Amino acid sequence: CKQRKSGKASRVTNVAGKGPRVSVSANKGSAMHAGLWYTDPAYKGIDSKKLLSETWHKIEDLGWELGNLDTTICLQTPKVSNSIDAMRKVIAEILHVELDRISIKATTTEKLGFVGTQDGISAHAVVLLKERKKK
Repeated sequence: CKQRKSGKASRVTNVAGKGPRVSVSANKGSAMHAGLWYTDPAYKGIDSKKLLSETWHKIEDLGWELGNLDTTICLQTPKVSNSIDAMRKVIAEILHVELDRISIKATTTEKLGFVGTQDGISAHAVVLLKERKKK
């Protein structure tokens, strides 16, 4: 994870067939990891919005809040540009944050790799987490 003065970065990735994975690192003398793995068969076919919500609640319980979320979807087809605003709104609602903290971009791989041959898509997210201020 990359570290920044205003917070810590985290990465949520989707490993083929293994579901989302979240790593959270804090630099306070020793490393803290929150490995949240959804590989249990009970999660097969589950709505991704439910997974995001459950994961987000666990991250909040650890004392973190969202700085921002920057995502990129890589796919040849279909074109998703008309859906980006709706996706941002749904994610912002799930994470209980302002819409301007959520960025979604879409791109192709110029016909390279499994995305280019339309055998699949990939998505990448970089999340800036900030330690929640104590009240």
